[in-house]
Amino acid sequence: MALPPAKVLLVDGDKNSLEVTCALLHKEGYRVEKADRLKEAFQCLHREKMDVVILDVQMPEMKGYEAIPLIKGIDPDLPIIITAKENSPELESQVRHQRVFYYHVKSFGLEELKLAVENAIKRGSKEKFIFPAGKKFR
Repeated sequence: MALPPAKVLLVDGDKNSLEVTCALLHKEGYRVEKADRLKEAFQCLHREKMDVVILDVQMPEMKGYEAIPLIKGIDPDLPIIITAKENSPELESQVRHQRVFYYHVKSFGLEELKLAVENAIKRGSKEKFIFPAGKKFR
């Protein structure tokens, strides 16, 4: 029996970035839920269990890192990857202070983000094995 694909919640106020990243994750076999507002993301997290959240720092309602305590209130063990278009020492300090799984600057490229998602899912699934559809356990 095949395992279900891992579920990724992708939260980004930039619709172009949302679509590009969503396409990459779908191609990797993940089941992706998208939200361009934090309210939608919170509703999704209340509705179903996710394996990882990718959250952009620039959201319309508040900074992404400010939403992390709210997300952790829903699921304390959920790995969170924060993305940012541009980096600064102040921003990096704010993000890392929130104890996220990974901080991804978008200019690093999508391959690095893909690896971060894979590692977050592996680490987050200590008692169960979750792999993207079509991937084999080695």
